[in-house]
Amino acid sequence: MAHHTSPASHSDQFEAAKLMALSMMTVNHVCNALSEPWQLIGYITGRPCLAVFAIVLTSRLGTDPARALRAILRLLVWGVVAQPGYTLLSSAFGLQLDVLFTLAIGAAAIWLFQTGRHLALAVLMVVVIAGRHYLDGGAEIPLAMFSASILMPKHPMLAVWTIALVSMAGNYLDTPDFWPAALAVLLAVPILRLSRLLDTIVPRLPRLFFYTYYTLHLWLIFLAVGPY
Repeated sequence: MAHHTSPASHSDQFEAAKLMALSMMTVNHVCNALSEPWQLIGYITGRPCLAVFAIVLTSRLGTDPARALRAILRLLVWGVVAQPGYTLLSSAFGLQLDVLFTLAIGAAAIWLFQTGRHLALAVLMVVVIAGRHYLDGGAEIPLAMFSASILMPKHPMLAVWTIALVSMAGNYLDTPDFWPAALAVLLAVPILRLSRLLDTIVPRLPRLFFYTYYTLHLWLIFLAVGPY
C-alpha cells in the first residue's frame, strides 16, 4: 500500500489479509477453550484480526452509501445468525454481541456520515461508547472505522494507522497490565502490506464463505470442547 495509492482502489485484493485474519481468529477462539499457556498464545495471536477486518471493510465501503447500506444489512443478518453460537461459546465473558454487530455499527456510522445524517451519527456514537462492553471489540472499532472513512480517500495510510492505533488503545484499556498484547494489534499493518504481495496468488473466495465460516467455527468449537 504505497502512500499514493488508496486501499479503496484495490480493496478487492485483500483476500490474503482476510484469510490471515480469519486464521488468527480461529487460533484465538480455539485456544480460548484450552488451558494455559494456550489461552495466552491465542489471545496474542488474535489481537490484529479485528483491526484487519475493520480496515478491509472500511476501504471497501469507500464513499458509496448504497454499498455501505448493503454491508450493514448483510452484517446484521449474519450477526443474528452467528449470535447463538457466539453466546454459548463465550458465556464466561458475559452478555456480548458478536463481532459482526461491531463491524455493522462501524458501517452504519460511515453510512450516516455519507448521507448527511449527522445528528443520528452523534446519537449512535454516544450509545456505542456507553455500551462498549456489550460489543466484541468495544466501541473503538466503530469509532475508528468512521474516522478512517473520512481519511481514506486522500490519506489511505493514515486511515489504516488510525484503525490500528485506536484498536490498540482499546485493547490496552481492556488489559492495561498486558501491553504486549495491545502492541500485537499493530501487526495488522504489515499483514495488509504482505497481502499486496500474496493477493496475486490467493484465489478470491465468495463473500458467503467468510460469514459461513465465522458462524460454523463457533459452533464446532463449542460442540468439541464446550464453552470458555
